[in-house]
Amino acid sequence: MQPVELIQVGTQVSGVIQELRVDFNSKVTANQTIATLDARRLQSQVDQDEAAVARAQADLKRLEAGVAQSRADVARAKSAVVQAASDVNRVKALLAQAKSDVDRVAALFAQARAELARQKQLVEKRLTSQVDLDAAVATEAS
Repeated sequence: MQPVELIQVGTQVSGVIQELRVDFNSKVTANQTIATLDARRLQSQVDQDEAAVARAQADLKRLEAGVAQSRADVARAKSAVVQAASDVNRVKALLAQAKSDVDRVAALFAQARAELARQKQLVEKRLTSQVDLDAAVATEAS
């Protein structure tokens, strides 16, 4: 006895057969299920792959949050630089004012010294009073 037609049957996936629904030399029809594979190993692989995708998505969100935090840090740093530059300009202006004040006080001191010297000469020549000399001494000391 010979089969009417001999057909090799194969699958696109391999695995352990869970159920065999036909016997050797059984007559089969198109789209008839011949065997069922044990899907536990395949389901386990699907579950692992889905977990890997979920982990990758979580990593992506964490990295995006890190990028957003870094951008915020950069913006804060830029703001701090602008503030520091403003502080430097303010301190430079204060320094220029202080130098101007020192120059003004030095000029007043030189003027007071010259007035004191003049008053001393006038007192020696008896052309001014002791009160004017005392006022010149007080002005020079202050």
